[in-house]
Amino acid sequence: MPGPPQLETLVTEMNCHASFTFKLNVVESGNMHVVEYGIVYSASAPINPTPTVETNTKVIFSDPFSDGAKSKVEGGPCVPHTYYRAYAILDGGTVVYGNIIHFQYT
Repeated sequence: MPGPPQLETLVTEMNCHASFTFKLNVVESGNMHVVEYGIVYSASAPINPTPTVETNTKVIFSDPFSDGAKSKVEGGPCVPHTYYRAYAILDGGTVVYGNIIHFQYT
């Protein structure tokens, strides 16, 4: 029976004056086809503590989907609160999410 991937959201390195390094770990790639993956985050009002690919900002990773840690450097939000998590969109449209991390900029 096909199994979905298992994702872990890792702490993102954020530098408001330069760039953001978004990180995730593919704990288990499973055996279901992934059509897109990356980080989804909520940083603008209204803040969504449970960001989703349907309503929030995505950072799409281009590396092949396989087991192990992945990262992508990109511009990002420089706001007091950001909620983010890893995601993978499976063939057929089902979305698998990793754990949510809350970043608070002080």
